[in-house]
Amino acid sequence: MTLSNTRTLATLGNLTVFPPQGDVYQLQQPIDFAPVGDPGKVVAQLTALPMTMSHNP
Repeated sequence: MTLSNTRTLATLGNLTVFPPQGDVYQLQQPIDFAPVGDPGKVVAQLTALPMTMSHNP
């Protein structure tokens, strides 16, 4: 089965410095996944995805 995101992914966080130095970002809302061609039939959901953004050259 191939799944497709039913809406645009968005994260929440404030970029305080650039390049990022350990800033933590969270999803603004859960991400629903549905079979391709049937966006109304949600079969999976991603509820959390904490990300730590850092830059190491």
